[in-house]
Amino acid sequence: MFKEKTANVKFVRPTVANDYMQGASIFWLRFVNNEPSQWQVARGVEDANGVGLLPKDFIGKRPQPKSGKNAPPAPVPWQYKMGEPITRTRTTVDANKVKSTQTQWLRWIHEATVVEVVETADGTYVYTFETSLPNDDRGTSCLGMFRNTLRWHLDDGTEDNYNRSFVGFVPEGKVPVEKMKEMLDWNKILIK
Repeated sequence: MFKEKTANVKFVRPTVANDYMQGASIFWLRFVNNEPSQWQVARGVEDANGVGLLPKDFIGKRPQPKSGKNAPPAPVPWQYKMGEPITRTRTTVDANKVKSTQTQWLRWIHEATVVEVVETADGTYVYTFETSLPNDDRGTSCLGMFRNTLRWHLDDGTEDNYNRSFVGFVPEGKVPVEKMKEMLDWNKILIK
């Protein structure tokens, strides 16, 4: 619906370099161990191509993998619950036969702005302007230009280290000042 009202609006899971338009926002998802606040929750949306927040092979009941006689135990698969918020749980049994259940929540974790996509002798790189992640050490937090390979940007990571991203872009246009006047009313902004 939004796409029909505004030409060239884009929200996609990137698959090629051209998806990273200059000025576009990259939004990353991640599973975390603590329940996120309402503004961090990744609500169930699909991109312009019908791609959802999770790969289809994550969703549904999956069999417990079996390990060989002398092999280490196979990892326990996650069980996903679609909703708002999206969660995943798994129950493991340690060496002492003690069960523990782990629950994680899917949340929007980070945003960056695309500066440029550059083809080099070493491969294709995506340059972004961003701040450091919210859980980074405050002593090393930074703001500036970052460079990562296109391959890194396109990769969802492993299931345990899930890191899917989406690209959102709204073309430049005339600012709808008439619609903003009420929000910019100084009598409402400043408390007397």
